[in-house]
Amino acid sequence: MLNFLIWAVASKYAQIITGQERIIDTFEQNGLILYSELQYQTDGPQPCYIQKQTLNQSKLQSLQIIEQFDERDFRNSFQNGHFTKQFSYILAQVHVPRGAVILTSEQELIFLKFKDGQFEINAKTKLSVSIPDKPLFMEYVQLKQSIIIILNGITVLQKFQDDQFGSQIRLYEAFRTDRIQSILSVDKAIMLALGDDGLAIFEVEDNRLHQIAVNISANIQDLKAYHDHDIYFIFALDLNKGVIPFIYNSASTIFSIDKRWSDIYYPGHIMDIFGDKLIVVQKQKQFSIAFDLMLNFKDHTYTLQNQYRLQHDIIDIDITNDYALVLGTNGLEFIYHSVPAQPQRRTNVVIPSLKKLDFLTEEQNNETNYIFGISQHTFFFSKLRIEPEQIVCFSEQLIEDVNFQFIFNSTKCPNQVLSTCSITQNYQVHFVKPWINSDSKLLIYSLASLVILSFLALVVLLIKEYCVFSTKIQQNVTDLTVMENSMKSNEITLQINTFDSPNKFAKFGSQQLQLSQLKE
Repeated sequence: MLNFLIWAVASKYAQIITGQERIIDTFEQNGLILYSELQYQTDGPQPCYIQKQTLNQSKLQSLQIIEQFDERDFRNSFQNGHFTKQFSYILAQVHVPRGAVILTSEQELIFLKFKDGQFEINAKTKLSVSIPDKPLFMEYVQLKQSIIIILNGITVLQKFQDDQFGSQIRLYEAFRTDRIQSILSVDKAIMLALGDDGLAIFEVEDNRLHQIAVNISANIQDLKAYHDHDIYFIFALDLNKGVIPFIYNSASTIFSIDKRWSDIYYPGHIMDIFGDKLIVVQKQKQFSIAFDLMLNFKDHTYTLQNQYRLQHDIIDIDITNDYALVLGTNGLEFIYHSVPAQPQRRTNVVIPSLKKLDFLTEEQNNETNYIFGISQHTFFFSKLRIEPEQIVCFSEQLIEDVNFQFIFNSTKCPNQVLSTCSITQNYQVHFVKPWINSDSKLLIYSLASLVILSFLALVVLLIKEYCVFSTKIQQNVTDLTVMENSMKSNEITLQINTFDSPNKFAKFGSQQLQLSQLKE
């Protein structure tokens, strides 16, 4: 049974202008709102309402990785009643830092980089080996900055560093992929769930796989991990026994059953873990059941929070902070987890032929997730965000005072003592007239029109005066030009009339010399 801590919060006051809708409060820090209602303390109008918390998905976007056949391709590819051309399609996808890597049937590895809310093709390379027509598995080994590709009878280690493909090495170890149920990468180790064959663990070292001895008799279907520094808590899902906890020390490479836990008897086929949240999916004849468990790592106990009935064939499940993404053959479903038994809030999305799904969280905003996955020919992605609960008020009439309480149950409490609590928030709302009414608006519009007309008249007058002044300036320039030309003409005539020859100056000079001599 889920216990709620009763929590009261100080009153809030809001003054609202009539005729204008206003959000008076938003609840972004309270996790999931499990239940909410408004209780009015005053008689009369009830102008406020609750805008419910919703999971908002942006428009589904896609990248066409492989061109599909058109009608002409089909007509040209038939010979003697047989289709001779090979179909190309996407085989697998793996989540890597800053994006995803996909493998096609043409042996092509493609890196799709995530940046600014978009995926784009950033790098490509070719796989050096042929791909058998058998199941295959891809996993990113973070410590080695490599992608391990397990084909039937062939194992390849592809270097992937700084968003670029590097060297490609074929490893000695080989596996029958039809026996592998699930694969998990932990630190520099690769763990394989082998069904009836139990569990196999290898460490990637010096471009080889070194096997770690594991003595366990179980039918392992799935593997998930939770880590604390060098210690990894491995949870193996047995088809009959339920969840088996292990401890793996990456420094000492010791792997052992964690006997501190009591039996987690929830058998199943698929599971996922996120922090202290664990969901196990169990297939039945007509449908599947998801068991929602809360883990306590301090005293090594667990509690069943809820269980959900799902569609029959579940391919994968991924847990985020507040909801789980359930991928089935009939589409994608979002369910809110870690909530008490009550009618489930769910969202369904249909993505044709979706066969693999992952998600990443936006670095700048932990509340925003991006889901991405593959179909036969296409890479899909979309943004997911939980829009917070809000209180909205609106009234056309003046209302002196409206007092009400907002009561809600949420999964986050102000003091973090419990994971769920019931909070009561008091509000007082007062509606007032806008300082500009209809009569004032008419007067303002009239004055504004008058000012605009006066300004336009002033502009026209200035333009007219400018034209007159410009004409006068042009006339004065013309007159000055005429006067200047006339003066230049007179100056030339004067120079012609006063011209003296050099002989005249020489004669005048000799006369001056004679006079000076007589004086002496």
